[in-house]
Amino acid sequence: MEIKNIPMVEKRKLVASGSSVVAVIPKQWLEGNGLKAGDEVLMIANGDLKFQKMTGENIERIKNQLNNQMTSNPISSEGT
Repeated sequence: MEIKNIPMVEKRKLVASGSSVVAVIPKQWLEGNGLKAGDEVLMIANGDLKFQKMTGENIERIKNQLNNQMTSNPISSEGT
């Protein structure tokens, strides 16, 4: 059974570690997504929290999404 085909939901506790907070992720989840301890991930927070593997393709896709959002919803200086 592949993790990517079936959504998995599990309650996790955030743990204080110095001046940071750590989320412990099950090893099975990491392995199922081609990740291991020490890998870098992209963290996207926009109402929901999403992690993606740090790849050139994912970085480009996120940049394009942000650019599209900025051009379709430009920040207006009117009324300021």
